[in-house]
Amino acid sequence: MNISTCSAAATKTEFNSEPIRLTFDASKAVLGAKYTHFVDLWVAWRYWQNKFGLDHNAAPGVCTIAATGQSTNSCTENTFYTGVTLKF
Repeated sequence: MNISTCSAAATKTEFNSEPIRLTFDASKAVLGAKYTHFVDLWVAWRYWQNKFGLDHNAAPGVCTIAATGQSTNSCTENTFYTGVTLKF
């Protein structure tokens, strides 16, 4: 009987900020209170370090190139995005 064992690797604490969003109610600013939130302009930012518990500093071959140790930035997400929301 062959029993294989699986040992869990040590994980790091994740720092995960769901999109932090700043919204500007453009329709209210231009057309007045009657048209609140008909047109919203927004910007958002998301930051996620140590994705899935992988150490962004010390995971050779996963978060860094194994041969050189150069970071691939694959264990940290840093995203900034913008958008427009329209209400019909």
